[in-house]
Amino acid sequence: MTQIRQRTVLFADLRGSTALFETLGNAEATSVVTHTISQMGLAVDRVGGHLVKTLGDGLMAVFEAI
Repeated sequence: MTQIRQRTVLFADLRGSTALFETLGNAEATSVVTHTISQMGLAVDRVGGHLVKTLGDGLMAVFEAI
């Protein structure tokens, strides 16, 4: 039987990441972006969300409707 559930979907992308790469260079900018996306993923988990996917300087997460 089909169930319909409401969800909240979060798409997040780091603003200015291209400029960050131009300023810091690939290695340093990659480290900063990776760390930031990782911290965002942990925050999603802490509030009960589910990290669906990360891609470069962004992520997608899903939260159950309460």
